[in-house]
Amino acid sequence: MKWYHIVGVLAIVGAILAGWSWAFSSPLTSSPDDHYHQTSIWCPPPVSESGCTVEYDDEGSPVGVFVPQIVQAPTCYAFLTHESAACTRDLDPDLQVLSTRFDQGDYPGPYYRFMNVFVGTDPTWSILVMRGFNVVLATALLAAIALVMRSPGQRILILATLATVVPLGMFIIASVNPSSWAFTGVTGTWLAVHAALSSRDSRWRVIVASLLAVLSATIAAVARADAGAYIVVVTAAIALVHWRALLRYARYVLPPLVIIAAIGLWSFLFSGQSGVLGVTTEPGGRSPLDVLFYNLMGFPGFVAGVFGVNWGLGWLDTRSHALTYVSATIVAGALVITGLRVVRLGKLLGLLLVFGTLLALPLFVHQSQLIVIGEGIQPRYLLPLLPAVVGIALVGAAPDRSVGLSASQTGLVYFMLVAANSAGLHANIRRYVTGQDVWSFFLGRQAEWWWDFGPKPLWLWLIGSVSFALAALALFLVIDSRPWVDDAPTVPALPALRRARHAPTAGTTGQNDQNQPFAPPGEL
Repeated sequence: MKWYHIVGVLAIVGAILAGWSWAFSSPLTSSPDDHYHQTSIWCPPPVSESGCTVEYDDEGSPVGVFVPQIVQAPTCYAFLTHESAACTRDLDPDLQVLSTRFDQGDYPGPYYRFMNVFVGTDPTWSILVMRGFNVVLATALLAAIALVMRSPGQRILILATLATVVPLGMFIIASVNPSSWAFTGVTGTWLAVHAALSSRDSRWRVIVASLLAVLSATIAAVARADAGAYIVVVTAAIALVHWRALLRYARYVLPPLVIIAAIGLWSFLFSGQSGVLGVTTEPGGRSPLDVLFYNLMGFPGFVAGVFGVNWGLGWLDTRSHALTYVSATIVAGALVITGLRVVRLGKLLGLLLVFGTLLALPLFVHQSQLIVIGEGIQPRYLLPLLPAVVGIALVGAAPDRSVGLSASQTGLVYFMLVAANSAGLHANIRRYVTGQDVWSFFLGRQAEWWWDFGPKPLWLWLIGSVSFALAALALFLVIDSRPWVDDAPTVPALPALRRARHAPTAGTTGQNDQNQPFAPPGEL
């Protein structure tokens, strides 16, 4: 077994165990609107064909479905940060109760129908299996994309994903919330498109990366309508980054881009998901100029909310430690600033498109209702766009190159992300075991709630922390140690491949390119 095979296996196993630790760290209905989503999974649309007992009104429209109480009951600890999840023990998994909150076309629908496959006789195990599957799906998809990427793209994938996944991304991916697939699918879409557009010298890379891009877009589009819009945005942004290749080799790369755009537009235009960017308050008698001013002043904090700044996990009631949100925010910001050492027209336009969307959506929603940030949409709705912002910023002087980090920078980023994840996981477990009014490193001390099976709270935290650290270490070890490398030639184009295949290359040394850490010797 080669060294890079060991690195890959370690990264995949570590990522899955770290994700499963997050999945196991909170009780049922702990993520936003879980009672709605879990009911919709048990009785997917159309509910008349779901096999559930349905209650209809006088006009024959469904108004409620019967599901296990533990599936639909609104969490008794929601919004109460000092309350543990002990109250969930009173919920009867065998008692069928009426739920009036279920999907009736508001969401695309296929996500619920797919997850219904995992519904079994035990609701608790069914939901834990769903959470575990979503972790495996995200890991497998990103790993597959990494395998077809050249090493500069792998560097972008590693940095952009790890820098934006803690803590909210880890929590959401390891949940049954459709936002799990939204994050996974949107991130996979732009990375796979980038891989395809950067691999014009290899037909199999282009084909496989294009298929993975379409698969990723489908995963995102069937989960949330806003994710359908996002895949169009990120695909257009990557197309701008590679605009020269797109114009010159349109017949090779344009078809998958059109398919992705069609999938995204179908999801966004034909879904009845009216609450994607909805608000929770009525507009007040405020000045539009005043509202715009305070929303602009509050926007940086809104974006930083995905790292835990002023916004909690779960039902927004799980406070993160400062070590988590300070470290994660610094890393993401520093990578964007580092990447902007290299600026070119296509990269700048792509970055402006994604960041402009990130800015325009919350401002539009809040401004149209004359409400300020904190009264309307949550940062998690915009989370899928953040990896694209960091990733596009890290594109090098040529579209198929990347801006790297020095050895000291890589080490600092690694330790900050590991610390952020460990502190975030500890806070999330503490929230449900005792409530956050208990201060103790030992998570099992004064425990009021925990699973009847599996590792104890402190052991779960150790498993999750060590697994994330090992996975990140395996990935960071292969990141090139030079500050930034953009003087290497770009990959040859498809029409030139046949001519170059048997032609001698001037100036070759036989040494493996230092910018290809994942590639076996001699591949590039």
